[in-house]
Amino acid sequence: ILSIFSCSNLSSQVFTGGAFNINYENGMCLDVAPEVGYRMKKFSAGVAPFVLYKEITDVENFTYGGRAYGEYIIYKDIFAHVEIQATKVQSIADAVTGEGILNKWVVSFPIGGGYRYKIADKTYAYGSILFDFFLDKNSPQKNPILRGGITYEL
Repeated sequence: ILSIFSCSNLSSQVFTGGAFNINYENGMCLDVAPEVGYRMKKFSAGVAPFVLYKEITDVENFTYGGRAYGEYIIYKDIFAHVEIQATKVQSIADAVTGEGILNKWVVSFPIGGGYRYKIADKTYAYGSILFDFFLDKNSPQKNPILRGGITYEL
């Protein structure tokens, strides 16, 4: 069974890269995420740990998490995207009194689509617009989620 996949065939389907997301709803939210994935014809799946910086009225907060995603090429370089994301949220629970620290994991399910553009051999730039229809009130991200990045096929 292993002889079906040659090493060159397997490595040509693995890709790596990184994503960048910025949002200005109720302050600035910046998300940076390296990613690695595997492509099979029109379908690809990957994982991406991320660091998220959130600033609301001079209060800065760093948080982290991870996401697993799947993408399907609908037509040429237009793709559909679905993911599950877990974010460790740590912030002041009561903004009025400044008491209590909220420290929990928030799970989200952004879905949407995007476009990728070949910028060099095996290298693509992409942009996507995602919506989390089950957006948790404690999530540092707000809709729409605009994300862009670069991937390189190994």
